[in-house]
Amino acid sequence: MTLSQSSSPARVLLVGPPSDDLLAFQLALKQDGLDAALKSDRISAEESLQDKTFDLIILDLVWAEGLVLLRTWRSHNLPSHMLTLVEKDDSHLKAHALDEGADDVLSHEVEHVELLARIRALLRRKRAERAEL
Repeated sequence: MTLSQSSSPARVLLVGPPSDDLLAFQLALKQDGLDAALKSDRISAEESLQDKTFDLIILDLVWAEGLVLLRTWRSHNLPSHMLTLVEKDDSHLKAHALDEGADDVLSHEVEHVELLARIRALLRRKRAERAEL
């Protein structure tokens, strides 16, 4: 099952420091038919958010400012769902990210099959929200 089921692929923005994990996630998303952009610094990520609308933002909390970005973007009422990544399976950090506005939190060790399934779930919610409008 692919993630892109409409005429235009869902747009995903991955944000975090350059890493093999994020590059692999971006490749998996593209192979599944999504328009996946990767930004490795706050300025270029924020410029992308000003220029385009994304269906989903995947934010790597490995950055010291990751939670600050999450809180800031949520306070601006971005219409995107947010999935955050944590380096280790840390329940306290996951809970904090959810409290700050993340829609889901996964660790870097997540298998691509689970990542893609969770993204499909978030994108289904996004489509349902649009249909309600």
